[in-house]
Amino acid sequence: MWQRARTAFILLAIFLVAGVAGGTWYWAACLVVLSLAGWEWARLFGQRGLTGSLGGVLGLIWVMLLDVQWPDLQLLRPGIAIVLIVAMVQMAIRTGKGLPEPATSFSVKLAGGLYLGWMGMHLPMLRMLPDGLSWTFVTLGSVVVADTTAYFIGRQIGKHKIAPRISPGKSWEGYLAGIIGAMAAGGIFSALLIGARQSPVHGMLIGLLCGVLCLFGDLGISGFKRQMGVKDSSGLLPGHGGILDRLDTVLVGAVIGFYYVQWLVGWL
Repeated sequence: MWQRARTAFILLAIFLVAGVAGGTWYWAACLVVLSLAGWEWARLFGQRGLTGSLGGVLGLIWVMLLDVQWPDLQLLRPGIAIVLIVAMVQMAIRTGKGLPEPATSFSVKLAGGLYLGWMGMHLPMLRMLPDGLSWTFVTLGSVVVADTTAYFIGRQIGKHKIAPRISPGKSWEGYLAGIIGAMAAGGIFSALLIGARQSPVHGMLIGLLCGVLCLFGDLGISGFKRQMGVKDSSGLLPGHGGILDRLDTVLVGAVIGFYYVQWLVGWL
């Protein structure tokens, strides 16, 4: 538990510094984290012989993140096209060499790059919105509180399992506690950071959505890991597993926060 808490404290400190710095610093931090998650993704499937996916995964992540930071370069469409062409060439080469499951390897690299790149680019996009720093803290703070509350309450009183074949530690009791915790955190953080500029109800609703929906990001990544026969995506984060293990809910939260703020704040 101490190792888990120490790692969480270090991650929180890095995130706070990068988030406050904003701009290229925050974007670069997101790029590094997502690239490491891409490495874990390729490594995860590589354990079953589906090798050769790292370049495609990283290529898609970088193209999407570069497009967010420098949209005037218009890199997104030609960049994705180039990655797809290279991936197709690699699949043909793997087929010719008789390497295992070339079509599956092709799908793995595109799925990982699309998932991490497209979902992940909402992290800097959320930070770039008006009051983006505050909304980033409200959104990701709600996700962290939901995860933490669900973890501890689930360990203490959780008896009814949500999906025991995918993630046996998750319970309905912990899930409901996480939703309540996320709503409370969203309301408190928005009241403290945004104050009179926006109603704290927005923060509570973001927390509610994160509490309800982020679970499925967790279960989705857990499903991949179960199929590959591993518990954690890597050992990069002592006490937590890998970066992909921590990003599974954060990425869903970033998407929720970005579109909620863009579409609903100011209208409701």
